[in-house]
Amino acid sequence: MQKEYRVGIEFEYWLTQYRNKSAAGIKSFDNITLSELAPALNNRPGMDDASLHKGDAGIKAGYWYVEGDERFSPEGKLIAQVIKGIEIRTPPAESVTAALDSLQIIEAQLSERLKECGLGLAISAYHPVSPRYQFNPPLNAWEKAFREEHAAFRHADLVMQTCGPDINISVPEMSDARVVHAVEKLTFFAPYLVALSLNGPLENGQLWGGLSRRTALRSCHRPACKGFLTNSAVYPHDFIYPARNEGEHGRIEFKAFDAVPDPALMGAFCAWILGLVLDDTIAFNYGVQPDARFNAIAREPFADLTVSTVVETLFIAARRALEQHGLLNEAARLQLLSERLANRMTPADEMITRFLVSGELMHFGGLWPEQDA
Repeated sequence: MQKEYRVGIEFEYWLTQYRNKSAAGIKSFDNITLSELAPALNNRPGMDDASLHKGDAGIKAGYWYVEGDERFSPEGKLIAQVIKGIEIRTPPAESVTAALDSLQIIEAQLSERLKECGLGLAISAYHPVSPRYQFNPPLNAWEKAFREEHAAFRHADLVMQTCGPDINISVPEMSDARVVHAVEKLTFFAPYLVALSLNGPLENGQLWGGLSRRTALRSCHRPACKGFLTNSAVYPHDFIYPARNEGEHGRIEFKAFDAVPDPALMGAFCAWILGLVLDDTIAFNYGVQPDARFNAIAREPFADLTVSTVVETLFIAARRALEQHGLLNEAARLQLLSERLANRMTPADEMITRFLVSGELMHFGGLWPEQDA
């Protein structure tokens, strides 16, 4: 009998001028405004989906929304959004396949809306040409205090330069202690998990010398994994948060993968995280890995043979757990990761080749080809 679970995907995209693959066509906080996106944002699907949290200001309502930096008045009123890009999120699905199907449908809907704005989607973990984000105007006193209190709003300069998917997993009837254990496990192994996703080789229009500028920069500032519990106070833990509604209880959110332009690879990552959530065999001493580990993997992920050994161990544990719970389709998705590990291949390697051959700066388009392309 198959184990019941839920999976949801959040995926961040950059915006470009429609079918313009030049550096000048790539959008960033300094060359796009909210009014330009109005046709894509008005009356978007999913506005009434109760399974998705809308945020305090309602900004995250719907199956897609603007991703960026929120600016507030001195009295704490939301007055502006500085645009990074756009994010899709799927409602919780009963399988990885169903979540990907949902993501594909929503992406197609979004792409059609963006055409009305003269815009298209693009994918990379690090913005290849954007200048460094700076607060303009400078933060006021209320904003400074708010960001100090709320960690999610800190390090906006980093957030505005990077894109990565969030993979959300929940397993009905999983105990609170098991949820905490899974979050600790995914946090501990995060640098090894992200090795096959690295996809940020460009900065300021040039190769920066490694495979993921995002992974090199984010590790000491942003959590790799979060867990949400109704009784979160019972677990005084940096990465355990209060569930904001009944449906969010038990949600495990892995955040460290780079954005990759391949739905099959995304499906494999979802299955891998699910398998590790279900696994009860891997021993580890919980702790956040040092920045040096993330930096080394972001530059040359397989220079240290230990990385391949650990990744293979994580494959074996995840596959075994999936098969034991009757999730054979999910287990089969891990074969793609095994093949890429054997070839020491990351999306960044492929991106570097395209850049050197044609000067391409990122993957232009969504995860799936446009139907009329």
